[in-house]
Amino acid sequence: MGQPMPCEAPSPSRYLLPIPLEKLRGLRSLAAVMAHGGIAGAADALCLTRASVSRSLGDLEERCGAQLLQRIGRGTHITSLGEHIARRAATVFELLQVGAEEAANAQGANPTPSVRSRARRFGRAVSSRMLKAILCLEAEGSERSAARRLQIGQTSVHRALVALEHLAGAALFVRTSHGSTFTPSGSILLHRIKLAVREAEAFEEDLRAWQGERTARVVIGIAPATASILLSKAVAMMRGRAPRLDFVVIEGAEDMLLRRLRDGEIDLMIGLLREERDDLLRVRLCEAHLTVLARTGHPCALEAALVPEHLGRWDCIWPVRGSAAALVWQRGFVSAECGSPKPILETSSHGLVHTLLSSSDQIALVVTGPDDAAPHGLTRSPVRTSPQSDWFVGAAVRRQAQPVGAVLQTLQCLQAAAPEPSFGDALNDALTTQIAPFGSVLLPTFEPQP
Repeated sequence: MGQPMPCEAPSPSRYLLPIPLEKLRGLRSLAAVMAHGGIAGAADALCLTRASVSRSLGDLEERCGAQLLQRIGRGTHITSLGEHIARRAATVFELLQVGAEEAANAQGANPTPSVRSRARRFGRAVSSRMLKAILCLEAEGSERSAARRLQIGQTSVHRALVALEHLAGAALFVRTSHGSTFTPSGSILLHRIKLAVREAEAFEEDLRAWQGERTARVVIGIAPATASILLSKAVAMMRGRAPRLDFVVIEGAEDMLLRRLRDGEIDLMIGLLREERDDLLRVRLCEAHLTVLARTGHPCALEAALVPEHLGRWDCIWPVRGSAAALVWQRGFVSAECGSPKPILETSSHGLVHTLLSSSDQIALVVTGPDDAAPHGLTRSPVRTSPQSDWFVGAAVRRQAQPVGAVLQTLQCLQAAAPEPSFGDALNDALTTQIAPFGSVLLPTFEPQP
């Protein structure tokens, strides 16, 4: 079968493609075989000969070191691994097509029938050369620098970018003597291409799992003070299942984490969420609790029942205005029918909050999960108010994606560690009804090769 795809982690480079995207013709053929029931149907759909489709599939199998199709007599049947990879390939091409359609629509005027037709064919016609050119241009800032990095001529880069614009039916770049910048249409298409690249990187992780390599990398974003205990329990469970699994945890405000999740830079986000009909799937883990942080021995900790109207007695440190935590607190004061205390400081830095509270009588308004402990030297005091039913501590993943098994298992461990078992079936129901329609499978269970 040839040399298998190497099992090293994907390159962090933002402009060198994962190996699957170097074999776009094979990926298109595999997705078409899955969609049309065989090589003959795939050849008709792709306007190629059967021999050409078979050849591209053979090249893909050789590069992967895995059997994706079973050839029995005159028939061809897709293997379970091939089926899984075909679904992921379909997601890659859907992301590319959606990106081209959005880029064409972003130009203002209604796209002509010719432009709409080209955008619909974008996933089928775009080349690896075009994808590398746009990713490298974004990273390097100019065609000359992109050409130097890719070790090809500047003319080749320019031609690839012009072909990409023609195929997308939109002006993607503004070229000046100082380099190139992206138009709104170009930024939209670039965003979708990056998500397609992340999906292709997950392809490589699937193959490593199939080859018996229990290594994967899960990047998690978490908002401060919301679910650190919950996450630590889930990580411990996952480490018990897969000791070689690597976790990267990034802390930040919800809006920044949601943006990075949408851009494919993180796999899973945990924080304050509410239900919205958009490109993210949100899974509820536990209720959000209004909480006051203060130094140990602070008078507020002696209150038998701390309520919002009592908080004006002390100088208050607020979450940053417009953040999820600030919105939840504003709702709390409104439901208590009292005015909110004026902040002496707004910050998302919990290190700064800790320092300020340790040596003063100031208090900080935070939103936590039920089990989160206070930092050393501080105390947590719950605030009695009406339940914040539309806000909750939860986890989010991208809808239009096929998460790798490690990400889905991490979600399941988060759910298992959640203190409120009433949400027991929420994850399975959500995954089945909301991720699966996008061509996804839930938990791939491939037997490793002997």
